[in-house]
Amino acid sequence: MRRISAASLACVLCATLAAQEPYKLPPRVIVDILDTPPLPVASVSPDRQWMLLLEQRSMPTIAELAQPMLRLAGNRINPRTTGPQLPAGGGRLGATHRRAGAGGPFLYQLVAR
Repeated sequence: MRRISAASLACVLCATLAAQEPYKLPPRVIVDILDTPPLPVASVSPDRQWMLLLEQRSMPTIAELAQPMLRLAGNRINPRTTGPQLPAGGGRLGATHRRAGAGGPFLYQLVAR
């Protein structure tokens, strides 16, 4: 009786261990699509001489996601900063000026990091 129960326990354990598969990475094309940065957001001044470009990150970092958060009334709050858990922005900012009299596109860009 003991042999039968030990053998059946061994078969059940072997079957469950064989059913587990290691983590599979997606194809490289999918990883490249997800890692592509989003297009910059543009804002043009009322006189149409200046354009502000804001480049944003595509995804938050692991360190940002690992920070503790409080869930209050549907909002996720960072207790250290008392602000939203994942604040928007955090990218590069660029200002572009159109030369006087040039009817073409914006000609040069000043980028601050």
